[in-house]
Amino acid sequence: MLRIRLDGDLQGKGRPQFDPRTGRAYTPGQTRTYESDLRRTAQHAMRTAGLSVITGPVRVCLLAEEEVPESWARWKRDAALLGLIRPTVKPDADNIIKMLDALNPVKHKIAGKKVTEDVVWSDDAVVVEIQFEKHYSATPGLTVTVTPLNAAPAQITRASQLPAAPAA
Repeated sequence: MLRIRLDGDLQGKGRPQFDPRTGRAYTPGQTRTYESDLRRTAQHAMRTAGLSVITGPVRVCLLAEEEVPESWARWKRDAALLGLIRPTVKPDADNIIKMLDALNPVKHKIAGKKVTEDVVWSDDAVVVEIQFEKHYSATPGLTVTVTPLNAAPAQITRASQLPAAPAA
């Protein structure tokens, strides 16, 4: 299991912007910065855990913690921290989930050579289960927990590649 924690305000993946001069799409700056921070945090977590790139099916649990607005009355802040009020505000769940793209391998060109920088998994297609929760918290941030599953990827070619069945 891998746990990645990125402290700070939540950021959803922004829509691509278009350069009117060239017509080319580009990722907005805030999205690029947040993805870069999440990528660096994930790479550090992978090194610390001694893990290599994940190639099999995984479950991903995301816990998005939003800061309680300071302008709220004390009773409302307390209720939010107890989970009695939930953050039905932006960023939306789907845009936060799209930030998982930051955990895909990144391709760079260094001195004319194409280089792939691994992050967490070989491709986000290995994510076969997702759980998402959004709460208020005194410490805002995003926690991503990646759990490998006892299952084989669809690309196996022999029965011998199947995992052992769990004991009944």
